[in-house]
Amino acid sequence: MRLFAILIAASSLTSFSVGYVTEDIFNSFAVYSPLAATSWVISEWFNGRKIKKQLLEEN
Repeated sequence: MRLFAILIAASSLTSFSVGYVTEDIFNSFAVYSPLAATSWVISEWFNGRKIKKQLLEEN
């Protein structure tokens, strides 16, 4: 979970900095969206592995 907090913080910081430097909200969304999607996919993958491991231990 610590990794995901770091990823989210990094993507938020990147989004803010791009938006602040360019003064364009659309550029910040363009940067933030792929980073947010990547962190979501990674978290879902880890959660899936965790659930699968729990199910295998129960059997």
